[in-house]
Amino acid sequence: MRIRPQQLRVFAAIAMQRVSERDLRTTHEIIQGLSPVSFIDLIRDLEDEIENSLNVSFESKEERGFAGSEFSSLYMELDRIRRKDLKVPVASFVELLSEALRKDPSVELSSLPPFDPRRGLQAWIKRLIKAVDDHQIYQAVMYLRDRSGREDAGSAWKLR
Repeated sequence: MRIRPQQLRVFAAIAMQRVSERDLRTTHEIIQGLSPVSFIDLIRDLEDEIENSLNVSFESKEERGFAGSEFSSLYMELDRIRRKDLKVPVASFVELLSEALRKDPSVELSSLPPFDPRRGLQAWIKRLIKAVDDHQIYQAVMYLRDRSGREDAGSAWKLR
C-alpha cells in the first residue's frame, strides 16, 4: 500500500504527540473497530471541540487585554448592577437585557448575539457592543434596574 502525502500529515500529527507504543496499538484497535462513518463523526466532533476550546482561549486572552479600557469599565458597571441591584444570575441577566433591547425599535433584532455560558458574560457583552450602541445597552440596564426597584418596593415585607 502506497501512503500519499495527505495521509502522511495524519500520521505526522500522531507522531508529534509522542505517544507510547501501547497507546498506538490501542488507538489502532479502536480505529479498526469503528465504521468509516463513526470514525469520521468522531474526528469531526473532536475538531469542533478543539475549535471551540481555541475560541474560548483566544476570547479570554483578548478580554484580559481590555483592562483599563472603556469596555472594562462598562462591563464592570453592568455586572455590578446585575449583582447588587438586580440580584440575578448571569443567564437571567442576559435574558432580561436581551428582552429590554428587543423593545427598542432602533435595535435590529438579528444583531443580538446568542449567549454562550461557556464563554461568559464578558464575552457576550463584548459581542453585544459590536452590534448595539453602548448607550442603548446602558439605557436598557437602567430600565431593568428601575423596574426591579419598583417591583421590590411593592412586594417587600416591611418589618417593624
